[in-house]
Amino acid sequence: MENQREITPQDTLYWETVEHNHSKKTADWYWVISIIALAIVVSAVILGNFTFALVITMLTIVLFMQSHRDPEIFKVGMSNKGVYVNKTFYPYEHLTSYWVETDIGVPRVIIKSSKLIMPLIIIPLDDVHPDDIEFFLGYYLDQEKLEESLLQILVEYVIG
Repeated sequence: MENQREITPQDTLYWETVEHNHSKKTADWYWVISIIALAIVVSAVILGNFTFALVITMLTIVLFMQSHRDPEIFKVGMSNKGVYVNKTFYPYEHLTSYWVETDIGVPRVIIKSSKLIMPLIIIPLDDVHPDDIEFFLGYYLDQEKLEESLLQILVEYVIG
């Protein structure tokens, strides 16, 4: 998409979005997670791996606690310097490309970072029009087809 006007230093985009799509968990969800965790813990104990059993138990407790927590509201901003998500700033020098995903679920922008720890930054768009994001980021970054990892999708499904 070709920009029809120049981006000025005063241009910014700003919106608020939720951390993840939250859905109320049913009793069945808790039963399934409990049975899977119990099976893994019992297997670990039978195999003598008590540390792994303890880790799975703790992760299950954290997952249950996380499922009761409402998602945090994120403040997102884009300026001529970079992208802000809450209090984290990602300068364009550390970002390589972006993709606006509108086909599956909630529209979101996926930004590829050059950092190893967090290679993809995924931001739901909510009420921001995808064309506005493409216009803005297209001025600073290359557009590249990016997809969330299977692990990210799985975590979103289990927690969301």
